[in-house]
Amino acid sequence: MKITNIESIALDIPYQERIREHLRKGWGLGNRATDEEFAADTERFEKEWEQARVPTVKTTIYLVHTDEGYTGLAQGFRVHKFKRRAHTDVVAQVAAIAEVTPE
Repeated sequence: MKITNIESIALDIPYQERIREHLRKGWGLGNRATDEEFAADTERFEKEWEQARVPTVKTTIYLVHTDEGYTGLAQGFRVHKFKRRAHTDVVAQVAAIAEVTPE
């Protein structure tokens, strides 16, 4: 049996509503601000967060076709990357994730 074709289907899955609010303080340009920039213009950064597009999970599904007519299905990996920023707390990020993660 030989693989004859691999199709990739990119997915952009929005976070469930119960998780979005916990993410709100981490997305947008304010996430890249220094302490001084954030302190000097907090109101602008908070407004950017409110108006920013909600983050999504990006992943890929693969369909693997064979010369014998079989089609396999695989999923790409998912990662949660923690970023330490001057105005965020990594421990609070983990707590927020734990709060909305099913048992």
